[in-house]
Amino acid sequence: MLPRTPLELDNKVHGSNAIIAQNGDDKHVFYLDMRSNFETAPGVEKPGLYVDGSHLTAKGYEVWYEAMEPLFKKLYE
Repeated sequence: MLPRTPLELDNKVHGSNAIIAQNGDDKHVFYLDMRSNFETAPGVEKPGLYVDGSHLTAKGYEVWYEAMEPLFKKLYE
């Protein structure tokens, strides 16, 4: 079974992320919701971003970096 399927597992991951988001203080715990960067709907991956439903393609890593870049800049200021 791939880590991002089935939808029940996807919902558990996003539920865990909601808990992390509640604890984010932007000092010690940082939370960045990247779901919209990688999914068109819950559990539905954007085409071309994953090799196998879990591992990113080169394009997937570009999307990941673009989403993370503002946080990286903030952390290194």
